[in-house]
Amino acid sequence: MEHEAYFYRTLWAVIIEGKDGGQTMNFFNDEDEARAEAEMMADISRENNIEGQRVLLSPLDYSPRKNRIMSDNIITEDTELIYGEESE
Repeated sequence: MEHEAYFYRTLWAVIIEGKDGGQTMNFFNDEDEARAEAEMMADISRENNIEGQRVLLSPLDYSPRKNRIMSDNIITEDTELIYGEESE
């Protein structure tokens, strides 16, 4: 029997983190779509001079068979900061 990790797919999360620590997320199957959404959200933040907000793009392991995200954390070392400052 093959290990289930062999069947994982990459799901892309666009994460918007507010200065109060709150987060909203949208998920995409396609990296280009996710990146376009992240860039659009970053542009909106820049145009409105929103400080303390971060826009992140994060790849996640997803199991279609279980219909769930298998990654332990949403924000990892593979997460890309699209807008905002690095967290401490």
